[in-house]
Amino acid sequence: MTRTDDLIASERAPLFDSDEHGTGEAIWLGACRSLPTLELPPAAGGTLLVVSPHPDDEVLGVGGLMRSLVERGWSVEIVSVTDGEAAFPDSPDLAAVRASELADALAVLGVPAKVTRLHLPDGDVAGRRSALEAALVVHVAAAAWVLTTWSGDGHPDHEAVGAATVTACRTVQRPDPWMFPIWAWHWSDPTAAWFARARTVELVPEVHAAKTAAVVAFASQCDGLRGPPVLRPWVVDRFVRPFETVLEPR
Repeated sequence: MTRTDDLIASERAPLFDSDEHGTGEAIWLGACRSLPTLELPPAAGGTLLVVSPHPDDEVLGVGGLMRSLVERGWSVEIVSVTDGEAAFPDSPDLAAVRASELADALAVLGVPAKVTRLHLPDGDVAGRRSALEAALVVHVAAAAWVLTTWSGDGHPDHEAVGAATVTACRTVQRPDPWMFPIWAWHWSDPTAAWFARARTVELVPEVHAAKTAAVVAFASQCDGLRGPPVLRPWVVDRFVRPFETVLEPR
């Protein structure tokens, strides 16, 4: 993720302030109890591709799912679209720091993923969408299952990445990607239309513990040393649940 106070511009999601608490976690937990559970795909099913706008979105959204599939013999590839350098623009080393944090998080998670970094500008993925679609085609063509951020998530990079991934999949006549919310947990609520497509992925205790530890690896987003933290405690709460949530394609 990256700071969203001044970056969010969406026709589907309202402007919001990530410094505020947003929709309470108790509300989401209560609503998620009624969601259908997603059955994991067959063992040794091929490659899971996760297309992530910033270094951390993939772990926050589906880190537990990645680990669960690795345990079932799958391989994992991550396309890291930006380096997340706009989170704190006054930190010139931030791109390298965030790449290192992602590597550390994946090691803690127990996911030996191949990471492809595209180095598109953080905060302006929409302006490079054609280039992104072209770059993604070869990756989605080789994947057995594709996941990416929800195209209505409320952050312009998340939305552009989700939409570009859909286009890339259709270009090579592959199924549309499954998606996962990141900022929608903050500004939306369980009455929203997208929630009807949600499916939960239960995390066994060992996977849940690994995911929780992996989230802590993104120190630059949590510690406040470079500026107000992006991953405030109430934001982190949404990503250390004993389950994850993915959205079935329409």
